[in-house]
Amino acid sequence: SMTTYTKLCPICGNTKPIEDFTKSSNGANYRNRDNNTHTYCKSCNAAKAREWRKANPSYEGSGKITKFPSEDRFLLSAIRARLRDAKGRAKKFNKPEPTVTVEELYDMFKFQDRKCALTDASLSLEYDHPLCLSLDQIDPGKGYIKGNVQWLARCVNRAKGDLSTEDFIGMCKAIIGKEQRLSKSSES
Repeated sequence: SMTTYTKLCPICGNTKPIEDFTKSSNGANYRNRDNNTHTYCKSCNAAKAREWRKANPSYEGSGKITKFPSEDRFLLSAIRARLRDAKGRAKKFNKPEPTVTVEELYDMFKFQDRKCALTDASLSLEYDHPLCLSLDQIDPGKGYIKGNVQWLARCVNRAKGDLSTEDFIGMCKAIIGKEQRLSKSSES
């Protein structure tokens, strides 16, 4: 026999099928995390929301979603993921927490015309793509702060490693110089 999961809603006092409770988003902080669902059933949740809106008529929403064009939702998701990764790295290596915001990173991405700051390659939003957008610290010692970050293609950022942008460009020039000397010597 198939087990049907049920849950008690503390507001209406009814035991209902688990489908009658909204699934929690991962980072949500709910008191009742059993089966990863909201504490209250959907109908009680909706009633609470209606009451709250009635009691708070001047509230117009956070504006978080409407601040950005709907076609950029996937981009914003990618930016948030890169910022989350940066925060994780900062924590892991006991570096200062990134202070650059999603809005600043979004504006920078637009300002860079969706291109890698060092190669002008069009950045991809596909996570496994070599040209996937990657958040870089211009000067690795200063951290992920406004004015010290740029969007690079992941393959470029991996090649740059923990070099400053200046040192990385110097290294690239040295490689090109040697390459040109080698091709000249093979011509003679």
